[in-house]
Amino acid sequence: YIIHCCWAPSGRHFVTTSYDKTVCVYSSKGECPPADLADVTKEDVEGMKFEMVKQLPFKGPVECVAMRKDSDIFVVGCREDNLLHVFKLEQDGQVEKIRVINLNVLEDDFVSFTPMCISFSPDEKSILVSTGQQCIHS
Repeated sequence: YIIHCCWAPSGRHFVTTSYDKTVCVYSSKGECPPADLADVTKEDVEGMKFEMVKQLPFKGPVECVAMRKDSDIFVVGCREDNLLHVFKLEQDGQVEKIRVINLNVLEDDFVSFTPMCISFSPDEKSILVSTGQQCIHS
C-alpha cells in the first residue's frame, strides 16, 4: 500500500512510496485541472486520469518522499539504506537520478537510522530529514 505521495508542481505528475520497496511515478493522460484550487470543478476531478509511467526499485521499504515546489525534483528515503536519492522528473514522466546524499557524517555505508519524513526549507536550498532517532539531520 502507499505510504506517502506528493504532487509535482506542474500538476501533471505525482509520486508514491510503498513498503513493497518501490517508488511509482504517475502521469496525467489528459488535461489537468486549473492550478488554482478555487477554480477546480467536479467535472475537472472526475475527468482526471493517471497512469503509472515508472516504477523505481529500492533496497528496502520506501518511507518518504518530498517534491520541491519550484521544480520537478524529488527526494526519496527508505529503510535499509543510508542514502537519500534525488531525482528529476521529466515532462513525459521519465525519471533521472541526479544525486545521492549519504546520511552518515563519515560517508560510510552503515545504516544507523531510517529517514521517516523529508521536507524542503522555504528557500528550497536545504533538506530536513526526521528519523527514528533523537537527532535532527539537515
